[in-house]
Order: sequence, then C-alpha cells, then structure tokens
Amino acid sequence: MIKFTGMRDGKPLLGLGLSRGNCTKLLDGQPIVIECGELGLAPLTILLMGGETEESMAVELLQGGALHGAVIRVDHGPLHPGPEEEHVGTG
Repeated sequence: MIKFTGMRDGKPLLGLGLSRGNCTKLLDGQPIVIECGELGLAPLTILLMGGETEESMAVELLQGGALHGAVIRVDHGPLHPGPEEEHVGTG
C-alpha cells in the first residue's frame, strides 16, 4: 500500500493506493488500519474493509461490536436493516 498527502485544487489530499494483494486481503476479511497521525495529519484512525455488499459489511461491524451508536452510510442507497440492525442509519 502507498499512502501520501498533498494538495489538490487548494484542498488537503490524502491518497491511498492498494496493491492486488491488499485487495485480496480486504476481500478475505482482513481489514487495513491506517493511522493518519503517522502521515502528519490529525490523530485519526481509518479502517478499510472489504465484503460482498455494503449491507454485509455493516452487519459484520455491528455484530462484532465495532460500532456503538454510529451511523453507517451506504452510498448506493438506504440500508434496509433487519430486526437486529434497527439502529443502523444512513447519513
């Protein structure tokens, strides 16, 4: 993976480049964690994950207890929660 910062159109830019191996790991359920502080940015942690669908990844996060009261945005449309995912929303 490559990570870089710069400027684009006068705005700060964070760039990430994934190799084929990174993509395979993501789809095999191995998330990638990026510590923005290591790039001279605010102390923010980014978690990249992969999955079959946006919904399946949201359910995986919720079942794993990774999110508490968080809002999950699914870019292609609203997430249709089942009974166990009632607190999932789109934003």
